[in-house]
Amino acid sequence: MSISENSKSNQSAISKAPAKNRQRRRFAGKHYSRFMKLARRTHMYTGLILLPWVLLFGASGVLFNHPTWLASAKIAHRSDPEIVKKTVGFAPPDPAWFAAQVVAGINNNVDGDELPEFELVSPGKARLTGRLSYTSASEAGQHTRACRR
Repeated sequence: MSISENSKSNQSAISKAPAKNRQRRRFAGKHYSRFMKLARRTHMYTGLILLPWVLLFGASGVLFNHPTWLASAKIAHRSDPEIVKKTVGFAPPDPAWFAAQVVAGINNNVDGDELPEFELVSPGKARLTGRLSYTSASEAGQHTRACRR
């Protein structure tokens, strides 16, 4: 059977199909095509309208999560002891006192070895860095409060 004979037999089979089926196929194809065109256009315009919003929130999210990427200065969180006391109910330890306690602990000779004695060079420059957080236990569980500025 040649190609031309095969195409002729296909055309005769299509022409013999009931007219109702041909109308259904044409109707479904036309409406499917209209629906897909509407869906594609809706998707395209919605994406174009929302693109600036997505870019804005993406860029600001990166800057919030990585604040040192664009800033050359190191970010230090310092809390005023009065604000901390008002927030959590008690003041944080004095950095100079805390540094003195650390040096005293280092100088405490537990093993009996001869170690050089350390001294605090400038107690006025002692400071606590990082974010302060306090943890307390109760019957309900453990509670942690971070001090934010």
